[in-house]
Amino acid sequence: MTKQADHQCPALARIRKKRLATKVANEVGLTRSAVSMWRRVPADHVVKVSKFLRIARHRIRPDLYSTR
Repeated sequence: MTKQADHQCPALARIRKKRLATKVANEVGLTRSAVSMWRRVPADHVVKVSKFLRIARHRIRPDLYSTR
């Protein structure tokens, strides 16, 4: 994962910066290593990650959620 990609997704940046991969993994039912490999949050996990990290869904995956 590049720093630029992290910059584009605040959820991934926060997961890496705060070392939250294990907690996020437990929240979505995956392993820590699976979460660590994300290049972007998978569509089926956006809602849970959004609630857990308190980041709006459209900021995590603007391709799936609009700001309206």
